Amino acid sequence: YFPTIHRCLVERQSVDFPAYENFEAKLCDGLYTIDREGWSSLRSKRAFITPTYAIGAVSVFGQPSRKESCVLELEEPAPIQSAEEAQKLVGQEVLVGFPHYKRARVIGVADSRIAYMAEE
Repeated sequence: YFPTIHRCLVERQSVDFPAYENFEAKLCDGLYTIDREGWSSLRSKRAFITPTYAIGAVSVFGQPSRKESCVLELEEPAPIQSAEEAQKLVGQEVLVGFPHYKRARVIGVADSRIAYMAEE
């Protein structure tokens, strides 16, 4: 039971939208789905995502899901082991901080043996 709201100025108005024929769901011209700074994106991790379907795999309010759920398993890429492997990134602009990316420029990489720095 909800009590009456006194002095309510809201009016209810029904609107009928026109029917669409041959509706095609797509982005407006000029919009692209790319990894952007500040926006979360699984697109950059596509090669490392494995979808699995299972019943009861997801807990909602402490109860296992009753129907089949799609679970995205995210495996991390192989870590870079040495500065030689990361040398190609020096001087390049990269997105860091998944899932909410920030733009960064790699100015140097180093390990215990060697260091590579960007030339200014």
